[in-house]
Amino acid sequence: MKNFKINIAFSFLIIFLFSSCKGQQKTVEKVIEKTNEHVTFNCELDDCKKGAPLYLYRFDGYSFSIFKTAMPDSNNVFTFKLPTSENQFYFVGAQQGKTKPVILGKEKNLTMQGRCSNIRKSEFTNSPINSDYEIAIKQIRGYQAKAKNLNRQLAQAARNPSTQTEIIANLKANDDAQVDLYNRMKAKHPYVGKIVATKMYLSFPNNKGAYPNEVEYYVNEYFTHLDLKDPDMDRMPALFETFRDYTTTLNAIKFDQAQMKITLDNILRKMNSESQAYRFALGAIVQTLKNKNHPSYVDYGNLFLQKYGDEKLPYMADLKNNIDNAKNFLIGAVAPDFEQNTPDDKPMKLSDLRGKVVLVDFWASWCGPCRRENPHVVKLYDKYKSKGFEVLGVSLDRKKDSWEKAIAKDKLAWSHVSDLKGWKNKVAKQYSVTSVPHTILLDKEGKILARNLRGSDLDAKLKELFGE
Repeated sequence: MKNFKINIAFSFLIIFLFSSCKGQQKTVEKVIEKTNEHVTFNCELDDCKKGAPLYLYRFDGYSFSIFKTAMPDSNNVFTFKLPTSENQFYFVGAQQGKTKPVILGKEKNLTMQGRCSNIRKSEFTNSPINSDYEIAIKQIRGYQAKAKNLNRQLAQAARNPSTQTEIIANLKANDDAQVDLYNRMKAKHPYVGKIVATKMYLSFPNNKGAYPNEVEYYVNEYFTHLDLKDPDMDRMPALFETFRDYTTTLNAIKFDQAQMKITLDNILRKMNSESQAYRFALGAIVQTLKNKNHPSYVDYGNLFLQKYGDEKLPYMADLKNNIDNAKNFLIGAVAPDFEQNTPDDKPMKLSDLRGKVVLVDFWASWCGPCRRENPHVVKLYDKYKSKGFEVLGVSLDRKKDSWEKAIAKDKLAWSHVSDLKGWKNKVAKQYSVTSVPHTILLDKEGKILARNLRGSDLDAKLKELFGE
């Protein structure tokens, strides 16, 4: 693999790794009628909406769907019955987004007590696997938080070898604690042990082997504790989170389209492409790349549609539309034109700047990172404007006065537009901007050269285009 340079910033990055079914329901009920082997899951919940149902959801790798519905009895107890099976991951709640994970399959009778208004705080009274799962997840998150803090300390101690040695030893102890938790859970509840494995990442200084830097170690060893072809992975939605975190980090390392495709394809080839685990992985990749406005989103979105689009699920149409829109923003595509008003209420189009290299800069007066980046952009603008460089600021402000004051205070001498609708800014929505600052660099023909260049990356690109 190509050698990537690692810097202190990557140490800070790594630490963030470690945060209609009615027919189906009738089939399940018929199976239960024919056998005494079933799971009874009772939910004893207070303050629920009178007469409202509780749902058991399943996750298909992209979206949640209702698997079973339960109505309250006279004591406000909701009861779900399922056939016994290998352990499966479900989510219970009165609505999507406010659910609690639950493992069902082998324990025949289990009870959860709590409140509808805060179901995530509910507790299992007689389910060893669910109680141990919650303990294990809390512990692994604690180890992740500790690793985050230690990596920060290690970056700060770059010039103090004795301090570094102590921190690396502490990282080793934290690694050992993760491995011990994994081994204990694997012995007690193999299914939970494998969930723990989906969240393990051991420190680079203590496990680097022959890898020259942490980027290569991370890319190649992140999944080292998982057998991605293990059939149990098909019953593990936690794998979605694993691939989401992995893809998020590759994006933060600034893998371009080619690097992203090589890296993700190498991992996906280790999986059975017809498995549910593959679907968890691919769904995570698609959603993450979409959220990050990465050009590889189109590649993997099309792959997801190719494999699963015939299922006619509700989200497939939206996914197809999103991919069609995203094609307009691939590197090399002509950026869609737009028009908004300048601070003096005169309409201005992006195409008015055709013939110049243009940095479209999405920002706002209330955005701290934007304001901190502005002096740097001012220097680049002053340096290259005589050579054909232009900036067009698109503000996500709501108050015109705040917008104008920020322009004046930061001495932003380039063109500015806004519709003063905040996050509902039409251009921001058109360009799928979900965070600021966000930049898009265009060539003289209006074709997209790059997205989200800032700091030294923007310096290097402009130097490449204009020379010194």
